[in-house]
Amino acid sequence: MDNRKDIEIQWVKEFLIPKLIENGSLKGKPTKDEFSIKEISLKFIDSAEAFMLTNCFKIHLTYNCKNEAFSEDMVVKKTPKVSKEDYDAINFKTLFGNEILAYTKILPELGSPTASLTLWDNYPKYYYSHLKDDEACIVLGDFVVDGWCMSKKQVDLSVEHLLLAAKHIGKFHGICYDLKHNNPEFFKSIIKLLGESRYAKEPPPEWDLILRTAGQRSINSARKYYGNMIPENFLKKLNQDLSNIFEQGKERLRPIEPEAILCHGDYLRNNVAFQYKNTKDKDLPTAAMMFDFQTLRYSSPMCDLTTFISLSSGKDTRQKNFERIFKSYCDSLKDTYESRTSNKIPDYLSYNSMLEEYVRYLPYSLGIASSFLATLYEPHALESTEEFLNQAKNEEQIIKDTTTRGGETVDKELAALVYELYDFSQKLHVDIF
Repeated sequence: MDNRKDIEIQWVKEFLIPKLIENGSLKGKPTKDEFSIKEISLKFIDSAEAFMLTNCFKIHLTYNCKNEAFSEDMVVKKTPKVSKEDYDAINFKTLFGNEILAYTKILPELGSPTASLTLWDNYPKYYYSHLKDDEACIVLGDFVVDGWCMSKKQVDLSVEHLLLAAKHIGKFHGICYDLKHNNPEFFKSIIKLLGESRYAKEPPPEWDLILRTAGQRSINSARKYYGNMIPENFLKKLNQDLSNIFEQGKERLRPIEPEAILCHGDYLRNNVAFQYKNTKDKDLPTAAMMFDFQTLRYSSPMCDLTTFISLSSGKDTRQKNFERIFKSYCDSLKDTYESRTSNKIPDYLSYNSMLEEYVRYLPYSLGIASSFLATLYEPHALESTEEFLNQAKNEEQIIKDTTTRGGETVDKELAALVYELYDFSQKLHVDIF
């Protein structure tokens, strides 16, 4: 057993288990005197499975209580051991604060038997959390034991996965619009409690360099592969946007009524799980579930859909099936809203209105894809989150990594996203600048 695992198992035994006994989260609700550990196994979730800035590991705990055997399967998310400066720069306190808020207040209220609305059918069980100025932690149930898992592919999901995930986020938005219109006081109380997770603070110099360099990579790739199809003046204007992805992203996420709604805020493959209960085709997803609510926000619903489509679909799959995917979202939004309210969906949520809104938010998702798509195609081969955050790189190394990670495949994908942005904006006459 390596030292890292030793340390975390010790933390589970000496800190977490006493907390779980104290708050009554364990099956059998044992007291300290009634509880005895049989076995603890621990497995780290690494970048090959999902990229994250937190330390994540799974725990399988078996124990005895009152002469009866029990087991618990949990996922622990902890902030890594980084400097207070990096802790604040990444905004860990707000990220974990939002997720703790989701599991302790929002989800229990919306999913309770007495609630007039049920937000969604499935989400991980909540066990424990704490939030400090320099450390945060949340412990949830391991949904894998209930038959949920992320798709095998990190990028370019199958059309079946894309359709199902689009339908799922459409249902989520539809329920939230119903809540906003029919229980406005509760809805407003939720929004007021959310913290700004991504744009509260200026990024540190290293991150700012990555963002600017990544944006330039998208423009250079578009010139290389679509230079004869995209006017240079369009690329120059877009380059101005991408030269300051942080400020442009913050501005585009500003809530505008009446479209603004409660959004997941980071809806992509990393944060969506699927079930596979089709007996004839085990690779065919049958249900979707989203998790990781650290980036919940009040904004346009298209910040979720554009991010998901841009970062979870490859250009060939997306271009061939876009209308089906977008219709899956809109149909789900409409059906959910109308079935819950018994009212016709407002015009601003119609297919055509949402399509124009989608185009307006494509520059936002392009900014995210520019800096993150390469990591999905070529994950960082690092042992731990601390190693990733604490690695020392000079400016030349940062630029080289940002412009080459993922190779030509990523260049072509980024170029296609730029072209689609141009093509959509021209066909639908949407001013994106």
